[in-house]
Amino acid sequence: MVAQELGIPAIGISNFTWHYIYSNLLGETESVELLAEAYRAGENALVLPFNEEMGLFRSRRKINLVSREITKPKASLRTKHGIPDSDLVVYLGLGKSLGSAFLRHLKDIDAPGIRFLVASGIQLPHKNVIHIPDGEIETQNYIAMCDLVVSKAGYSTASEAIKAGVPMFIFRRAGYEEDKLIAGGVESMGIGKEIFREQFLNLEWIEELDNLEQYRLKFDGLDSRFKDDGLTQAVDAIGEAVL
Repeated sequence: MVAQELGIPAIGISNFTWHYIYSNLLGETESVELLAEAYRAGENALVLPFNEEMGLFRSRRKINLVSREITKPKASLRTKHGIPDSDLVVYLGLGKSLGSAFLRHLKDIDAPGIRFLVASGIQLPHKNVIHIPDGEIETQNYIAMCDLVVSKAGYSTASEAIKAGVPMFIFRRAGYEEDKLIAGGVESMGIGKEIFREQFLNLEWIEELDNLEQYRLKFDGLDSRFKDDGLTQAVDAIGEAVL
């Protein structure tokens, strides 16, 4: 709405709107309608993969996956952390929406031949846990170091795993409508599967670590929207709007 008052273009870049989230969570309340009005004021939506309809915008343009480039070789990070080639590295992604109370229910993860990668602020009392260094901003390189991502659904994690060709086991969070788009998309493309929160906590998915190759093979056949970089498309669209 501010852009509308200033007479300049307003462009959204996302795979969902907050109206989509809150209308499903709360219904069409007065506050939710204010969100709708704000999105209707936008000129255009650049729609990322794993998307909802984004129908509140006046026009929509689908663009390819946008994700950060991998800047460090997988082997160099594994060497830095003393991980032998024979070990599997699994990223456990929780984000800020799930706290330490959730992790208290996690089953003992001391498993031979498996290293678990977690964010710097996650504390787990196990010897085979590796932390992403505090202050590290190129975290996409750590996702690329892994053999599997086991995580709550989220665009950033999913896009970086796709960029690196890393299979995913994804679980949904209650009240996050976007999660079904991501979890369902990962499963339908065959590059991973949806799991339940309980399966994340009881480590039931570990039984499938010997079968990861079936998911890796699916990356080569992905639609171009997931293989080609959407950043140039986004830059071009913004340029068209402001020039």
